[in-house]
Amino acid sequence: QVSSATARPEFRWRELADGRPGSVLEVQGGVLDADVDIAETVVRMCWQHGRKLTLPVGFCADLEACSAKRRKNRDTLELTLPLASELPAPGPLLSAALQGPDGLGSVDGFMAGRDADAVRQHLLDLWAAGTYIPGEVEGKSQTAAKARSDSYRYFETSDPIIEGFTRRLDKVVLQLVREVPSLQGLKLLRGSPM
Repeated sequence: QVSSATARPEFRWRELADGRPGSVLEVQGGVLDADVDIAETVVRMCWQHGRKLTLPVGFCADLEACSAKRRKNRDTLELTLPLASELPAPGPLLSAALQGPDGLGSVDGFMAGRDADAVRQHLLDLWAAGTYIPGEVEGKSQTAAKARSDSYRYFETSDPIIEGFTRRLDKVVLQLVREVPSLQGLKLLRGSPM
């Protein structure tokens, strides 16, 4: 048995059992000696031996209605995080940054919580199933040793998990085209998700 000081915490997100908007975060492994901080948009866990886990929630949690249960026999912590409000859309912030003096910007927490973990797990499952292709460079297949790009895979636009990500990305790109002067008038072509 691994002690809580060396246990690597694992986590998963679930929907609230009663159907309300929000999420349940379940963390397993070494949670009995962890300090937990729940902020509106992020959960932070710290252990005395220095390990830290920071997870973006993906929405603004209702801090008054949040609850936590520690189960000693399973070394599990269950955090119930009801939704207070959605996060602001990333488009306006990114648009303002792109029009700034540097001409660049980033979005923190573009996908977070349950949504991000669903995409991550889907990609890992596809990787484990061997569905990725060795990288290509400008259309010429290369041996794995010579390829400059990573392994990749094209996705069907009907893939339900990837579709949520691409739809969210499409919304941001369309908003940027409307709001950033240097992008106006450009014709966009949406390729297959990759």
